[in-house]
Amino acid sequence: MGDELIQRQVALVSYGTRFLRKELELEDWFHHGIFFGARFQFRDHQTNQLLADDFTQWLGNLAMTGATRLSLHRAADLGLKVADQAKYAIVVHYPGCYQAWAGREEQPVWMDFLLPSAAAYAGDLDCYRGAEQRPGKLDVPGTDWQQLAAAIAADLEIVVPTGDAPLCVQVQLSEEWAKMPLFVGPPLAHKILSTLYREQAKFDNDTHPKNDSSYYHHLDAAGAAAVDHRGECLTSWIAEVHLLCANDVGDAAQEKQPLHRMQEPPPLQSEPELVAPMPLAEVQPPAKSTWINRIALAVAIAVLSLLILALANIIARFPWLAVLVALPWGLYMRQKK
Repeated sequence: MGDELIQRQVALVSYGTRFLRKELELEDWFHHGIFFGARFQFRDHQTNQLLADDFTQWLGNLAMTGATRLSLHRAADLGLKVADQAKYAIVVHYPGCYQAWAGREEQPVWMDFLLPSAAAYAGDLDCYRGAEQRPGKLDVPGTDWQQLAAAIAADLEIVVPTGDAPLCVQVQLSEEWAKMPLFVGPPLAHKILSTLYREQAKFDNDTHPKNDSSYYHHLDAAGAAAVDHRGECLTSWIAEVHLLCANDVGDAAQEKQPLHRMQEPPPLQSEPELVAPMPLAEVQPPAKSTWINRIALAVAIAVLSLLILALANIIARFPWLAVLVALPWGLYMRQKK
């Protein structure tokens, strides 16, 4: 749902701006396939009253009240709290002020978790609540797409191809009239986002846990960490380009500023710490018990004494046998010393 939500927001802001600028009619794009199956609600921030249950009614009212354009921003940058899935807010620009519309999650008062829910079969619900209008102007700088393409190519070590084919995301409808570019923008902007989508699909395939043949699962810890960090950079760039594509108005007079990341890039990867091997503990031989030695000596003396008594007659006849009997005893005592 998250990817489809941000794509609907990109399309709504891009095409909605063209409508407010009187460059496109609603009839030219309201049947865009990206909106198929999704429901829209626009509510008052104080009373929660339903103001419009469709984005066409919402845009029509904005046009009558003097709105000049739309833009897409991170909700956190505007100090807004949004639903978990909706990280961004749509800003409506007026000549002397602007108003943010943040995504909210509708929670019913009556809810029984023991009953089956049919809400999933009704499609996604995009609910927005308008905040208080803020005085002043919210700047939305233009994008130098050549500079952006060079920065992405250098960071991700990829090549951004050139061409005129617009980016058309996959939608549920197969009719030709529903297949439209995701946003209105220059060809290079479409190529940048489509290239990032392709790299994201490749990354997801390579790192999928069931893809046993992927090189990723044969890397060491440092190599896998490097690939994961590149994936984080890729995700950050996609979020960045989503905002830039939605906010591009194709106006040559729109001031272009040096590249400044709207989406916070992931932290730099630190070198993995080398774990020093633990020193091998010197194994000390078990200490011999003094009492065991004494008992063994007593047993040995007793056995030797019995042996001498048993062989007394033989030793008397052959005295040299006494040497053989005393020899083990002498060797034992010498080893003890």
